[in-house]
Amino acid sequence: MLSLRDGLTRKILRKFGSEPLVGPTLTRLLDFLQERLPKETDRQSLFNSIRNLAGTTLEPGSLRMLCHRLAGNLHNLRPYKTVLPWRVQACPEWVPVQILSARRSRSARGRIGWSFAMKVMAGTPCPTVLRKFWSDKMCFFLAQNFGFSRHRYGRIARYPYLNGRQLVNMRFYAFIEPELCGDEPGFKHVDFAQGVSTWNTDLIVMRARIDDGVTCPQSYPPTHSCHSCPYGYRECPAGTHPQTYVEKLCPGCLEEAAPFDVDIPGNLCVNCQEKTLFKRRS
Repeated sequence: MLSLRDGLTRKILRKFGSEPLVGPTLTRLLDFLQERLPKETDRQSLFNSIRNLAGTTLEPGSLRMLCHRLAGNLHNLRPYKTVLPWRVQACPEWVPVQILSARRSRSARGRIGWSFAMKVMAGTPCPTVLRKFWSDKMCFFLAQNFGFSRHRYGRIARYPYLNGRQLVNMRFYAFIEPELCGDEPGFKHVDFAQGVSTWNTDLIVMRARIDDGVTCPQSYPPTHSCHSCPYGYRECPAGTHPQTYVEKLCPGCLEEAAPFDVDIPGNLCVNCQEKTLFKRRS
């Protein structure tokens, strides 16, 4: 599915560039997509799924979302069905989800945990990004399902769960329920099928770097944990945050080379921002 998304995005950009989608150009795009999607794809349903783009200009970001939406809903491109950007959830649906980022956070009730950004990889909400807060207790509970070692008294865990950033880039299935949806999809129940479990296990092993043949792409030793590494996953496949941290002076801790996450607003480093969550509220 992701290879189809990326392949379509590259080919459309190469063939159409940034042409406005008007008149014959929209028809050419329809023909182009139908030639490269499964033969059982219904042409009218495909046209109805892209006609909302009429009059717009093809940009890499929006085009990638379009291709992901189509690739993640091939089963819905049949007669009398339309795959449009998600607005409302018509019925309950299990969908695969990938965690994009994790940020230390506090819930409205004061619980310390992690705020996650997650992308729906397939299904009618694809490729919507949603937000979910999980407390530290919930993260620890789910960690075993993601593939981390069970904690047993007197034993050292081979693949221990220590930090919410370790869940970044991992996958699971979420049960989207209409009554839990608002401006974005909502869910309570999760599941872990074989496909996502294998993906998660491979990621855990790569980051742990304790198995034979597994080394750090940046040549750090196993004692240097990936969830505290400055490299983001756009540069390193083992990264646990999107962008590589920028090092500069922090006015909070006065550290000259403190790590700053460019995706998080504020004038404090990552470490200082997390520490403020544990300060007693006045």
